[in-house]
Amino acid sequence: MTPVARSVLSTALLVFAALLSIHTKQGPGRATSADYGKLPLAFTAASGPTAAPAQFVAHTGGATWLFTATGVTIRIPSQVPGRAATVRMKFAGGRAASLIAEHRLPGVTNYLIGNDPQRWRTSLPTYARIVEHGVYPGVDVVYYGSVSGNSSSRLEYDIVVAPGADPSAVRLRFEGADQVAVEGGDVVLTAGTSRVQMKQPVLYQPADNPAVRRPVAGRFVARGNDEIGFQVDAYDKARPLV
Repeated sequence: MTPVARSVLSTALLVFAALLSIHTKQGPGRATSADYGKLPLAFTAASGPTAAPAQFVAHTGGATWLFTATGVTIRIPSQVPGRAATVRMKFAGGRAASLIAEHRLPGVTNYLIGNDPQRWRTSLPTYARIVEHGVYPGVDVVYYGSVSGNSSSRLEYDIVVAPGADPSAVRLRFEGADQVAVEGGDVVLTAGTSRVQMKQPVLYQPADNPAVRRPVAGRFVARGNDEIGFQVDAYDKARPLV
């Protein structure tokens, strides 16, 4: 997980960082990655064509990510007729909370759909990340995009655990997937002709020197009923966990 910019007195955070990617089949025998687009991932306030309860929306090429107070909905297109998929990731037992946009980007989003200009949505601001505070007691979630080398933009999220909070309370519940499994440390979801992969989390605690991260061993674990949790090895509970 990546560090979260915030003031910490004599404590530090534990952060879990996870990366999500999508792979779809466009036709018989033709597989392609849906980590589309070379542009940075941008979050836009949900408006116009995006139905409630979404608060923000992001696009990675053909895939659409809708962010709500309780989790994320992923709409995955398919060139195979009738095989488009919708998968939802919810924080089981968590608290619904408003999402806060941070780091305004220079670009804007326009939705010019239909022939009626009164229904168009223009000049919507875009942001580099969105934050949801207090999903569980002492636990925040941060969504943002990343680009590595020549790869396309990807969605990542950090789960930030404050000192004294319980990381085992975090449970990801998936709806709409045909199969939910942990394979090779990654969470793999199968939905129709699509495959959603969440890379195994990277955990750390900031040291007294902000430039230093102390790695913490941890992993995804299957909890049953299409739920995934986190198992964290020994760490300093007086410091934040990322």
